[in-house]
Amino acid sequence: MKLRAGLICLLLIPGPAFADNCAALKTLVGLAQSDFADGKPDDLLREVESCDLSRDETGMQTYLCTWKFHYRAPGAAAVFDVLNRLIPVCVRGVKSLPEDTDVNHPDSYELRRYQRGKVVISTSLKDKAELEQTLTFLRLDVK
Repeated sequence: MKLRAGLICLLLIPGPAFADNCAALKTLVGLAQSDFADGKPDDLLREVESCDLSRDETGMQTYLCTWKFHYRAPGAAAVFDVLNRLIPVCVRGVKSLPEDTDVNHPDSYELRRYQRGKVVISTSLKDKAELEQTLTFLRLDVK
């Protein structure tokens, strides 16, 4: 795990990096709207730890990207904030959804949710004290 300073700079600095990340978000939402018909997309986002595509027993497909940081490292919150700034700007027609307050986590947890058509986009920031990690997630769910 390393501080994702490169990602933070690429996301925050206007110009090509901003356009690349906007394009990546637009592409991911478009692929989700087509039910990921071509399978798992290539990793489109910069410096992400991992991205995986899965399907549950109800048929819902989830594309989940994870960034790992040292416990409470400022970079985790910065990536979370930047993702939440990019989504409304880069994904046309996206609506903010109410906060999910039914989550019970022993460590800190923040969640933001958006929807465009049948795709629900979530960003979350989770502190995991036992693991000495803070995780930032980007998740796209489509049924």
